[in-house]
Amino acid sequence: MKNLREILIGLFTALASVLLIIGAISLSTAEDTVGVIPLIKEPTATQEIEPTETSPAALLSEKTLVVDVKQTTTPKPTQTEKASVSPTVTATVSCQAPSGWHSYTILAGDTLKDLSASYDVSILKLKEANCLVSDTLLPGTIIYLPSDTSTKTPTPQATATSIQCSNPPYGWTTYIVKYGDTLTAISYRYQVSVKDLQKYNCMGNSYSLTVGQQLFVPNRATIVPTTPSYWTPYPTATWAPQITNTPYPTATQQGSSNTAPLDLTLSGDSIAENGLPGAVIGIFTSSDADPGDSHTLTLLNADGGPFSLSGTSLVTGGPLNYEAKSLYTIQVRTTDSGGLSLDKTFWITVTDVNESPTGMTLSNTSIPSGAPAGTVVGVLTAMDVDNGDSHTYSLFGGETGSFSIQGNVLVTNTQLDAEIKNNYNIVIRSTDRGGLWVDQQFIIGVQSAAP
Repeated sequence: MKNLREILIGLFTALASVLLIIGAISLSTAEDTVGVIPLIKEPTATQEIEPTETSPAALLSEKTLVVDVKQTTTPKPTQTEKASVSPTVTATVSCQAPSGWHSYTILAGDTLKDLSASYDVSILKLKEANCLVSDTLLPGTIIYLPSDTSTKTPTPQATATSIQCSNPPYGWTTYIVKYGDTLTAISYRYQVSVKDLQKYNCMGNSYSLTVGQQLFVPNRATIVPTTPSYWTPYPTATWAPQITNTPYPTATQQGSSNTAPLDLTLSGDSIAENGLPGAVIGIFTSSDADPGDSHTLTLLNADGGPFSLSGTSLVTGGPLNYEAKSLYTIQVRTTDSGGLSLDKTFWITVTDVNESPTGMTLSNTSIPSGAPAGTVVGVLTAMDVDNGDSHTYSLFGGETGSFSIQGNVLVTNTQLDAEIKNNYNIVIRSTDRGGLWVDQQFIIGVQSAAP
């Protein structure tokens, strides 16, 4: 019996030691834990565990087990201490311009730096007042600027100066705009600047052309590009060369040493109007890989013009009228001695020649008797085949003392009386800008007042 008691006391002593170790580990873990840990009711620092007769500790009658446990657990939060997540802070942006500032519409070329200097305000202040997130300004948008700008205003962006209109120089001719034409292409063809074309055609700064539009251009030999460019000088849809045969040897011709002509060129492509028949426009030259090969030329299409071939020369078969047609398309075939041929299309330009005025008209040829000096008799208009030509008028002969010309208006110099003279015979000369002229006689009547 005594041995049994000793065994039981040893077992309970071991069990108490294990419980103490487990309690120490739990306290250590609780101190390192972040958060809310439920409280476990433990003995207070001085609480003694009283052994009972029925508990194993009653067997330890000679000792009292004392547990000293320190409570370090974080207390539970109350309802008012609930954890909360801080909301994301949203900045409130105010774009209200400062008092006294005025609205301003951004122009092309405006920058924050320039506006800052012009209005004596920092770039940062401008951006804050207008809620700008970058230094870029878009033309047409509205921002606010300080109103105290008595001496500082933004410098307006320079605008292009419109090209002034002027009459074309003497000798210029007209050209009809065709499909595919551009102002740059026409300037290259006639060797004249785009600015002069705009000036003498009253185009301002415009580059716009319409099919059928009439342009004034220099009366000179034109240049046709021989290599592809970014512009099309002529409408390819209607003027493209019609190749009716293969310009190079085909498979059936490879057994022969003869090769087809490679190219055909013309030394000139323009001629003045009103020339005599037989005038030479240009000379054809055939290019062939066969040395010494001979060629014959055939005019396939003359476009209704009086053109013909004389050997290797292109000649006129009659006078050409610039005002009727200024550009012809012809097609010529060159055939070598072996029967191989090449067709090629050429453009022939007819240039304008200044022609004399053919006459003139006077809008009125009578005035009432007793009309005061300075009375308008009528307006003079010249007749001229040269489109767009200008004219000056002068009294050239007859009874000119009672009249004078102001521009193109005939007026009286004195008061005319039908009782003294009722008809005046005068001669007026019209002179074009090329110096050619025409004289015409007019009879001016003085009408008596009705009785």
